[in-house]
Amino acid sequence: MIRKLVRWIRERGDKAIIYDKGCVFTCKFYRPETDVILNPFDARCANWDVWCDAKDAPDFENMAAALIPQHGDGDPFWVDSARTIFSSTAFRMSQDNKPATTARLLSLILTSELEALGNFLEGTEAAALASKDIKKTAISIKSVLATYMKSMRF
Repeated sequence: MIRKLVRWIRERGDKAIIYDKGCVFTCKFYRPETDVILNPFDARCANWDVWCDAKDAPDFENMAAALIPQHGDGDPFWVDSARTIFSSTAFRMSQDNKPATTARLLSLILTSELEALGNFLEGTEAAALASKDIKKTAISIKSVLATYMKSMRF
């Protein structure tokens, strides 16, 4: 019954969202030229584009709050600082003349030298948090970022 419905939808040229838990429909109906797979465990999955979901600084701040949750009774400084670095970096990337890509965002935040991140964030509220003058603190903040951002590699 559902296969007939999917065929009918295809024939009409309509769009559909199909939840395919067992991958039964994907193997039969998937067309790479028109279809989008949203499954992080499928190599054909479309990558998330941070900059399609956020345009302004408050958008990036909300995104940071969703990606880096506050938890427990611990000191909120670490999570708040990680959020500030994430949102400032992503927003600054949206404003510079270089491609805004997830790979570049991850590289800047997670693998670049502290000095490079600090230079990129110069003039933002996050600059002091990525300063080589507070190296141990900045490295601790980067470790919080790594915990929550590593899933963005996929």
